[in-house]
Amino acid sequence: MALNLVGMALKASAQRALSLTVNQSACSSIGQWGSRHLSTRSEAQIYPQTEPVRQVFISQSSDIFTNLALEDWLYRHHDFKRRHLLLLWRNDPCVVIGRHQNPWTESNVPYIRNSDVDLARRNSGGGTVFHDMGNINCTFFTQRSEYHRKHNLDISGTAAKLGKDNAYHHCTVLVDVNECVLHEALNSKATGVETRATQSVRVPVKNVCAVDPSVDVESLQESLGWEFLRTSLDGQDGGMEISKRFDLPEKFFSSVCSVNSPEIVVELEVNQGTIQNVRIQLPFGLLDADFDISTLMHGLPFGADLPRLVEDRLLAQSHEDPATRDKIEFLANCVEKLTRDVV
Repeated sequence: MALNLVGMALKASAQRALSLTVNQSACSSIGQWGSRHLSTRSEAQIYPQTEPVRQVFISQSSDIFTNLALEDWLYRHHDFKRRHLLLLWRNDPCVVIGRHQNPWTESNVPYIRNSDVDLARRNSGGGTVFHDMGNINCTFFTQRSEYHRKHNLDISGTAAKLGKDNAYHHCTVLVDVNECVLHEALNSKATGVETRATQSVRVPVKNVCAVDPSVDVESLQESLGWEFLRTSLDGQDGGMEISKRFDLPEKFFSSVCSVNSPEIVVELEVNQGTIQNVRIQLPFGLLDADFDISTLMHGLPFGADLPRLVEDRLLAQSHEDPATRDKIEFLANCVEKLTRDVV
C-alpha cells in the first residue's frame, strides 16, 4: 500500500508539472514561445513528412523529485511513434545518483544532510551528477527503435533509459554552476565501504560561462530548444529565416523622394551560421543605388559581430558623406536589433 501511495504521489506530481509546462503561456512549446523573436520555416519545409513531429517542453518546477517524476511519467505514458520530445529542466541544488549507485561512495552524505542540497536517485544508469539553477538538463525522448548508441555522442555527462517501446537519453550542460558546492557535494568522505555498485568516473568540469561570459542559462536553454526543433534527424542544419520591420526616423524623410510606408524590412536566410539570402526593403531614395546591401551581407557569419561587419562594408563606400553615414549607422542598428533577438 505504501508503495502504491508513493507511486500515486509521483504520478500526481508529474501531472501537475506537465500541466504547468503545457498550459502556461510562457512555456507552451518553445516554437510558440520564441515566435515573437523570429519566424522559422514551416515544419513541412524543414522536415520530410516521414519524420516525426518535434516538441519542446520546459518544466516550470525546480524540484528534483518533481522533475524526475515528470521525466518518468512522459517515458511511461507518452507515445513517441510519431513524436520526438525534448524536455528542458533545471533544479535547485541537488546530487543525483545513477540507478545502480551507492550514495555513500558517490557523494558527501554528511555535507548534503547539513546543506540545502537534495539527494535523489534517477531511473537511468550512469554516474553521479550535481545540479543547480546554473545547469540545464536535457532529456530526449524517442521510440526505442530510434535509439542508436553510436549516434548519441556525449557533450557532457549523459545516461540513457531503454524500455520495450520508448527510450530517453539525458545529459547535463554546466552553464554557471556553483563549482565549490559541486566539488564538496561529490567528494565522498566514506571509508571502509565495500560495494559492487556502479562507480562514477571522475572528470574535470568547466562552466560554459568560463569560456564565454556572454552566455546565460535562459538564452542557451532557448537556443537548445530551437536547434532541436529545426535540425533534422540526420543532423543537417534546417536553417532559419528571420524577418523584422523598423520604422524610419523622421530626420531621414527630407532626403527621401517618395515614402509610401516609412519602414525598413530586413529578411535573412541563415544556414550553418552563414547568411545565404538577404532581402532588404528600403524606401526609395534612402541610399544611393550604388549600395548593394544584399550582396554585401551575403556570406557573412550571422552573429554578434554582424552589425559591425555590415557598417564597415557600407562605410567603405560612403565617401565620408555625413548624411549617408547617419543612415548607415541607422541600418547597422537595425541589424543589431535583429541579431540581438536571435543570438
